[in-house]
Amino acid sequence: MPTEAHLLSGGESGPAVEARLEALLSEVADTKTTTQEDRLLTPLHVAACWGRVPQLRLLLRHGADPTRFVYFLL
Repeated sequence: MPTEAHLLSGGESGPAVEARLEALLSEVADTKTTTQEDRLLTPLHVAACWGRVPQLRLLLRHGADPTRFVYFLL
């Protein structure tokens, strides 16, 4: 199930979205794992898939791991 961080990461960019994502990431102790299961897509994956560069930069500044491997089954 997607978290608010997932939804903000894949949504349209803009000052309000970026401010909410910044606030959310500041509240989270571990920005590398924002899902309940490690095998799920992270907000960083979502932002990359949708080409959301501002969200990508913000997530990376907050410590998101770009090398994290995900098991993705279709």
